[in-house]
Amino acid sequence: MSSRLLLLIFVTALLVPPARAQGDDAPTERQLIAAHIKAVRSNKLTWDDKVDDMEALIALGAEGSRVLAEQLARDLKRIREDRLADQGKLVDSFTAQARRIGLAKAGRENAAEVERLRKVVRDGEVTKDTITQQKDPAVARLKELLLVRPGHVWDDNEHLYEDFGALLDAHDDEDFLYGYWFDAREVVREAEAGERLAARLKDLPDPLDEDQALLDELDEICRYALAMTEQDREVMHANAADFADIDPKEADGIVDLNDLRVLVGLNALRVDVKLCKACRGHSRDMVEVGFFAHDSPVEGKETPWKRAALEGTSAGAENIAAGAAEGPDAIRMWWYSPGHHRNMLGGHRRVGLGRHESHWTQCFGG
Repeated sequence: MSSRLLLLIFVTALLVPPARAQGDDAPTERQLIAAHIKAVRSNKLTWDDKVDDMEALIALGAEGSRVLAEQLARDLKRIREDRLADQGKLVDSFTAQARRIGLAKAGRENAAEVERLRKVVRDGEVTKDTITQQKDPAVARLKELLLVRPGHVWDDNEHLYEDFGALLDAHDDEDFLYGYWFDAREVVREAEAGERLAARLKDLPDPLDEDQALLDELDEICRYALAMTEQDREVMHANAADFADIDPKEADGIVDLNDLRVLVGLNALRVDVKLCKACRGHSRDMVEVGFFAHDSPVEGKETPWKRAALEGTSAGAENIAAGAAEGPDAIRMWWYSPGHHRNMLGGHRRVGLGRHESHWTQCFGG
């Protein structure tokens, strides 16, 4: 007879009405909790087998939910540690594979075409027509030739893709348990004296958030797998560390521009946080004072150079835009404007990008 069946017989016996139990007392709440949590802790049952017991514990109210939440917290900690160890190995293998693919894409077979296309983008005449008719197709082809996507890695290594699938399955199992832990904790919080009981239950990371974080990490690895100089790679990594000090939408715009510059064979630009602040201030002034121009009516901030100096840095060319919701949207607007286009592909070393509402300012420096 299976342990599961024995357990069900035991619980059923506890729940027999007094008349049928010949005077025996009905099971207490403590006895019911003990029976159900024993099943939850069993190594012989699958999590699917434990669903009824977990739901019964939640149905028993604050105490049953507290006991379940504490047990699931221990289980989730162990499962997460195992999953993160496997995830670390997968990320390392994925990174190495993506790098190999990136180098192969930039190898001899594509080298001549890549250089020709890059010259079209960098050196060709800049008008609205040439941007749409010549440069856009060249950029699209460069992306096709050089960019590494997660799908390229999976296609190139079937075993790695199988490991990825197993990891996603582990995420699903973790999320399944997290849902019961979350429900149990909420029951505890809503009960009388629930805050005192809930204080014993520490917050746990949401597996769905970590699942998305993994996908974002793989995308980021592919970005860096594009063949580039070590100096450019160092600049992009250094930028990522400084993005915590600026608006995420500003960071997205800087990333978008640097991806484009590296793709067409130009150097990546180092983010200048002080220059971002100066740009952000000019965007705010344009909104609040009510103007749209490089020259500002605000005393002491008349020019890009004065605005940069006020923040302790320096600036050269400046772009401004209005009506963009996201950083990459502003980059696209400037891309199709010849003067702004030239600024973005110029021989700079630093960049600042600052927004206020839907107004954007971009400055470059040596």
